[in-house]
Amino acid sequence: FKITYYEGEGAMRNFYKKILDSLSPGDEICELVGTEDFEKKVPEPLYSSYPVERVKKKITIKTIATRTKISEQWKKDGQLYLRTVKLVDKEKLNGSANIQIYRYGVGIISYKEDWAGVIIESREISALLLSSFNLIWLS
Repeated sequence: FKITYYEGEGAMRNFYKKILDSLSPGDEICELVGTEDFEKKVPEPLYSSYPVERVKKKITIKTIATRTKISEQWKKDGQLYLRTVKLVDKEKLNGSANIQIYRYGVGIISYKEDWAGVIIESREISALLLSSFNLIWLS
């Protein structure tokens, strides 16, 4: 069980890299995204390059996101970026955060105030949150 804290643009680049580096081709990320402040905090070069790097590694992603301009684009480009997207109204998934659940852990990001994130490396926590995500996904 390990917890690592990341804050600021440089550290958050490492956050995303850490997740990708821990996965293998064919693995999947499941994420919940409150996109309210996403474009204000995440620099365009990063949110454009991360999906490309993920696709190079053949890592798929299932996303449940609030309906915004950026999430509509994610859905439109889904096949190109190995992404399946379900959009929900802000009233059902509000906030300005992201939870990425993957085989070895969970990444949690806040887009409010300071752009910061935490990676929790725990198969047990990942398994529980992945089960919860799948319940939501299938409902």
